[in-house]
Amino acid sequence: MTTNMITIHVRAFAAAAEALGCREEECTLPLDATVQDAWALLMDTAPKLGDLDRTIAFAIDDRLVNRDTTLQNGHTLALLPPVSGG
Repeated sequence: MTTNMITIHVRAFAAAAEALGCREEECTLPLDATVQDAWALLMDTAPKLGDLDRTIAFAIDDRLVNRDTTLQNGHTLALLPPVSGG
């Protein structure tokens, strides 16, 4: 049976977790979805994520990726906001 949907696992860190309201979540997306598609879906459900739109980085399975990277079923997408320290 062929499905036109994928499920990914999302891990949010620091300010992204605060804006999302949790550290981990699963998302169901169309088969050809990109990181940007997942990000848009997450911003729809948690509008506060929009504050991070210009500065957030993304990783799939511990590898930094661009927003146009195609997701595959079972991927783990990490939301990596900028971090400062001292």
